[in-house]
Amino acid sequence: MIDKRIVFILGAGASKPFEYPVGTELRVRICDNINKGELAAALGDREEDVGLYLNTVKEFRDSFFKSGKLSIDAFLEHRSEYMSVGKMAIAQALIPYEIERNLFLIKENWYMYLYSQYLNAPFEKFNENKISFITFNYDRSLEHFLFTSLKNSYTGKSDQECAVKIKSIPIIHLYGRLDPFTWEDSKYGHSYSHEQDARRRLRLRAAVKNITLVPEGEDVTSRREFQEAYKLIEEAQEIFFLGFGFDSVNLSRLCIESMKGKRVEATSYGLPPTRKDFIQQYFSDKSKTVIYLYDFDVITFLKHRLSFS
Repeated sequence: MIDKRIVFILGAGASKPFEYPVGTELRVRICDNINKGELAAALGDREEDVGLYLNTVKEFRDSFFKSGKLSIDAFLEHRSEYMSVGKMAIAQALIPYEIERNLFLIKENWYMYLYSQYLNAPFEKFNENKISFITFNYDRSLEHFLFTSLKNSYTGKSDQECAVKIKSIPIIHLYGRLDPFTWEDSKYGHSYSHEQDARRRLRLRAAVKNITLVPEGEDVTSRREFQEAYKLIEEAQEIFFLGFGFDSVNLSRLCIESMKGKRVEATSYGLPPTRKDFIQQYFSDKSKTVIYLYDFDVITFLKHRLSFS
């Protein structure tokens, strides 16, 4: 059980072990594998509208492909006219990765390691774990893993009982997520599924509301998600960045100043030395804090660096 106030800040690399694409891979999927007919149908209700929206989707894909931007987020920050179709393209690209077995079968599973090693507690006390997550990811894999694991770890617990426990663990998606679960919203929620069913179109449309992309330069400090994240960071004793690429825009939107005096560590797997130097200097300048970087993947980092004693 975790007694210290711990905050994990998650980047795309944290979802990568569960086969979700990182930024550049998501870009390739959107550009090359998008089903234009399906997405166009999600945009328009009438048959005559589908052809019109098919052109919109093609224009969006061509512009994104030729933009030189490494991620869809970076592209949409400057091309607001494609915001709606871009959000649906994100959802269309990510939904196929909602494969439940990937959350439980993989060998190097950091969700399972964290849950079994540190969140282990009697059901009644699960909500006393002082852990929280701030994520830049749109996927719902973490919530689904925790909910499913909790429900199957104890006898006779209802969805409602498990939902109350999971909701007690703050999981803040700074840019939104695909959609709520059925155990969160019985009317508009969707199960964790990659199946091509009749509700796929509804999920794509819902992405326009559920995903929040912020134009570069816009002040995010008044946004509810960021205010909640700032409060968690302010109250945290220890902060761990997992699979975070330290993109300059995302970095600038975090409350680095309030990390002063805290234990701050991060995975830096694959980052070049010059980037690591920049990150350490940035934290030193902003908060007079030393951030310790480790060239580990997430599971290796947790096994070697996580200690709350």
